[in-house]
Amino acid sequence: MKPHILIFFLCIISNAVHSQPVWQDNFSDGNFTVNPPWQGLTSHFRVQNEELQLYDTTLSGTSWLSTGSTAAFNGFWQFKVRLEFNPSTQNFAQVFIVSNLADVSGAVNGYFVRIGGTTNRRISLVRRSGTTNTTLIESVDNVVNTNVVNARIRVENNNGVWTLMFDTSASVNPSYVVAGTAFDTTFRRSSFFGVLCRFTSTRFDKMFFDDFVIQAEEFKDTVPPVVTSVVASSPTQVVVRFSEPVSNIALLTGNYFISDGIGAPITAQFLPGSTTEVLLSLSAPLQINKLYSIRIEEVTDLAGNEISTTVLPLAYTVVKAFDVVINEILADPTPVVGLPDAEYIELYNRLNVPVSLDGWRLMVNNTSIALNGVIPADSFAVITRSQAVALFPANITTIGVNMSSTQLTNSGARLRLFNSNNELIHSVTYSDQWYASSAKREGGWSLEQVDPTNFCGQERNWRESVHPSGGTPGRRNSVNAPNPDTLPLRITNFSIPTPTQIRLIFNKSLHPSPAVFPDFSIKPDPGILAVNYDSVLENALVIDLIDPLIEGLLYEMEATVRPIDCQLAQALSEVYYFGLPLAPRPGDVILNELLFNQPTNGAKFIEIVNTSTKVLDLSKIKLSNVEGGQFQNIQDITADPILLLPGAYLVITNSISGVQTFYNTECNTCFIQSSLPTMNIGSGNVALLNADLEVFDYFEYEEKMHSPMIRNPKGVSLERISFSSPQNDSRYWKSAAQQVGFATPGYKNSQQAVESSTNQELEVVPKTFSPNNDGFNDFVQIHYQLDDNNYVGTLQISDLNGNLIKTVAASELLSDSGYFVWDGTDEKGRKVSLGIYVVIFDLFHPERGRKILKSSVGLTY
Repeated sequence: MKPHILIFFLCIISNAVHSQPVWQDNFSDGNFTVNPPWQGLTSHFRVQNEELQLYDTTLSGTSWLSTGSTAAFNGFWQFKVRLEFNPSTQNFAQVFIVSNLADVSGAVNGYFVRIGGTTNRRISLVRRSGTTNTTLIESVDNVVNTNVVNARIRVENNNGVWTLMFDTSASVNPSYVVAGTAFDTTFRRSSFFGVLCRFTSTRFDKMFFDDFVIQAEEFKDTVPPVVTSVVASSPTQVVVRFSEPVSNIALLTGNYFISDGIGAPITAQFLPGSTTEVLLSLSAPLQINKLYSIRIEEVTDLAGNEISTTVLPLAYTVVKAFDVVINEILADPTPVVGLPDAEYIELYNRLNVPVSLDGWRLMVNNTSIALNGVIPADSFAVITRSQAVALFPANITTIGVNMSSTQLTNSGARLRLFNSNNELIHSVTYSDQWYASSAKREGGWSLEQVDPTNFCGQERNWRESVHPSGGTPGRRNSVNAPNPDTLPLRITNFSIPTPTQIRLIFNKSLHPSPAVFPDFSIKPDPGILAVNYDSVLENALVIDLIDPLIEGLLYEMEATVRPIDCQLAQALSEVYYFGLPLAPRPGDVILNELLFNQPTNGAKFIEIVNTSTKVLDLSKIKLSNVEGGQFQNIQDITADPILLLPGAYLVITNSISGVQTFYNTECNTCFIQSSLPTMNIGSGNVALLNADLEVFDYFEYEEKMHSPMIRNPKGVSLERISFSSPQNDSRYWKSAAQQVGFATPGYKNSQQAVESSTNQELEVVPKTFSPNNDGFNDFVQIHYQLDDNNYVGTLQISDLNGNLIKTVAASELLSDSGYFVWDGTDEKGRKVSLGIYVVIFDLFHPERGRKILKSSVGLTY
């Protein structure tokens, strides 16, 4: 059978015969053709029981009637709407109270009230600009969520402040509920009043209108125009924009004069389709980035109001990277501290000439926002949504744009600023982790750039505002201070998306437009086809290869033309190694160090090590918790195929700076910022998994595992003493030594087991140890070498009087060789006194019987 197709149309009522600021119509005369006259598709409507009824006998279609109205200001509009159905997105009514066109189905400039039309079933006041609708006021949800809607609606305007009121009780004497207010003076003139119906075939006769009353003023223009911007679009052309349509007097060249020998323009003409923009053609070119002035006078608007003589700065500006920078960000305005309740981004123009933002765009992640307006020389401009402009002080440059009230994600987003030539001017990828204060992170405080000449400092150059109001929009930042970029540019990691492509990841952003593009040499040479910037990351390059990389082969690479950073400093001259990554297998990578009780304002971390001879793909490795036998809080280390070289250490943390600020980091490239599974302070667990959720390693930690010499474990990591130690055995994890700062992120652990150097059945290494957490002989290793792997052993420590101090291992099935560790504590975890202690290894074999091995060890502090 054929599918059913639901067709719906737009029905519009409109009329254009005469205009009057005050009128009413209750259809008591039984018609809509006189007093006042309505015109349009009259066959689609009728008056029934003294109500105007939609009656489209074609069952679906578009219809309109209208009457003229110049009422647009300081007054009210009220009417009744009855819908004999529950309105939806396909069946609803609109009443245009202000319109410049008779046919309000077209590109109208005006305002209308919508009854229904959304899934939330609200009553709304909407501004229509051509074909774009902007909601100004909305009721709460479901006010018209009923099978029969009886709504009396009243709209008031008081000097540009709109108020929307409604009563859905069907009472003859309405008791209006205020839906809200909004200030908007976009359109101040009206020619028509109209009603719009949108309906499907089952609603062709279910819409009724009545009791129209309009009592409002026709707007009288007594305000002269002002110049809103002056922009040099080329060296010989200048566009002057006025606040309202102007008369042909604006086309007289003598009304304009430019300083420094340029003089009056040759011609002045309106831009196509506009009477608010005048294009001036100059007799001589403007010099690039030179500041001129332009005088404008005697221009009048359509009402004859003459502009005041105006002198403005003018420049033909060529903007290159970092001439304009993103300087302040408020992503979470609530709870309000003292700033407007609106998201904003502040731009800073570093040039000594104004910069036009016409044709510019701001990218918020993947959303493009068109910009406009002018940033004065050496000054700031606040970018916010259009509805919030009035919330900011009038003495700062505030530019309204089409963005939502929640455009900026609280947790972070990537911001990129492009000029009219689509050149990247500046970028910032902000994060709420840049807030040092958890209270300020909750909202109401902006992030401010410290040094606007440190263009790509990212988190190293941004701080939370310290201004009492929460931020400094349009003004110098409260944290402004010299903060030069001294971090050398270097490669931190590789990823290999395909065998013929390499992505180089740097420790900071690269210059977006270097004079000479970077180049590299690779050995063995697969041939380089092209080197390009990464399409997503500002700190990455992509190398396309001629021949594919060979599995198992380790490559060597160095730059022949070194990349440069945003300050034009070259990258370090270093040799890097990489290879085609393989998916890790059990035993290839292990957990090696955990910090679960971080310092104040520091960050937790997990360190892993590639113990194999293979290049591993980090995107195939995950971290998680285990609860009730199930994996919980599974976290990918990275979505990119980043490389982990043989023997390499990697620190995973949610804040690299939160680790590097507190600990020595011998390998600055051994860090990756990523989400961690839950790591509670008292106890917890961490599992290391592959993409198939196969367990590589697992460890259950407790704070009491720390050395008794550690009085306060805050900021102290637990280190694995050997890559070959058993999985999830607390005996082989020790507190990081005080001498290294209580953690060793990214390099060899301070606590390391020593391999046995003899073939003795029982060997104690060292002979004397000192468990004082200085990183030297903090524990004793008790090695054993047996003639078979079927022994069951119990290892105990006693004093010279035979008193049991600690059972290190109890009836454990042993391999033919291995070792145990004693850290100088008793059964209750207390440190023991210095002295000589006896090591007793009680062994039993099902065929060879029992034997006891003994040795001794000295303990000192």
